[in-house]
Amino acid sequence: MLHDPPGRVSIGARTREVMRFMGRDMATEAEIVEYEPGCKIAFRTVSGPLSAHGYRLVEDAGTGTKFTYHADADLTAVYRPFTVPIKWAFSRRVRADLTRLKEILEGSGASS
Repeated sequence: MLHDPPGRVSIGARTREVMRFMGRDMATEAEIVEYEPGCKIAFRTVSGPLSAHGYRLVEDAGTGTKFTYHADADLTAVYRPFTVPIKWAFSRRVRADLTRLKEILEGSGASS
């Protein structure tokens, strides 16, 4: 994820993420709309293949940390007939990415 301005997280800052999805690289630019340092970042897309909003939340969970990622997307008319398979594929991709992140953070992931 690239961040503009670099190194600074604040409301209004822009991010650019590239995700490999359904065989294609998809770039999305988002704006940070809510920021609680060390806890929550909420976003909304400003460009890309779909309109989306959501948040990433980090919470204390006793002996560990709970990470929540939530996103809602509005598909354009051309993609609406494919809502179910797109939602399934996206959820599968996010779960795999979060599993990999957990492995890395817990030290069991291989370096890449």
